[in-house]
Amino acid sequence: MTKAREIATMNNVHAADRLSSLMQLLNADDMHEIACRLSEKVVSFCAGEQARARNAIAAKRAWLRGEIDDATLLAAGEAARKSASQQYTVCASHAAMAARNAARLSPEESLRLTFLSVSCALVRRNGVNVEKVFEELLSSIAEYIDCKEETK
Repeated sequence: MTKAREIATMNNVHAADRLSSLMQLLNADDMHEIACRLSEKVVSFCAGEQARARNAIAAKRAWLRGEIDDATLLAAGEAARKSASQQYTVCASHAAMAARNAARLSPEESLRLTFLSVSCALVRRNGVNVEKVFEELLSSIAEYIDCKEETK
């Protein structure tokens, strides 16, 4: 079992502590990428707002590559947020959060907020226990880390 997988499956440790431990295995760009991947898990719930939510996530990735500035990233995130608030949908707000906060927050804060926001969206959408959702998301982060390790 890899170190990341071991951390993710430590059921006797609170999910927030496991997330913090997994984050120690990541660099800033990886934290932002994981925030994008987590956000993509809920974009499909967003019916009419999918395009703006997807644009916000794409903008975050472009920002990570240095292709757009902070103002452009924030504008994409705000467009997704406004679309969500106009239609009173929770999931689009959650999907847009990763892009909207990327320019304002540290990578750690961005990933933590996205983790919580996506968890809320999944719980609301699927009506499942929050712990089950935490386990799923922590597992996907561990999988990302393991894949990165394999390519080194």
